[in-house]
Amino acid sequence: MARYRFYATPGPRVICVSSYAGRKVRGVAICDENDEYDLEKGKALAQARVDLEIAKRRVKRANQKLNEAHEAYEAAGVRVDAMQDYVDEAVNEQFRAECNLTELLDQM
Repeated sequence: MARYRFYATPGPRVICVSSYAGRKVRGVAICDENDEYDLEKGKALAQARVDLEIAKRRVKRANQKLNEAHEAYEAAGVRVDAMQDYVDEAVNEQFRAECNLTELLDQM
């Protein structure tokens, strides 16, 4: 769960600060000059802006991690195919060696 710090500045402005992935995230709420200033509403708005920014960063990071996982999966598939070819070659070589040995023994 996110931890929030709120800062009321001179004038009708509230700043909310939290963190995501070790970085600070900031949300600001500024009261319009035609509206009545309410600190609690300012805090709620600033916090909502921080939450949205954190959610955006989380989606971006999740997509990056998914792409990394897809790349690793594809690389693993290539490796599995290469190892299957290696096993097939080894099995064929063993079969040829067994046939050669049997042939030699039959000739003696």
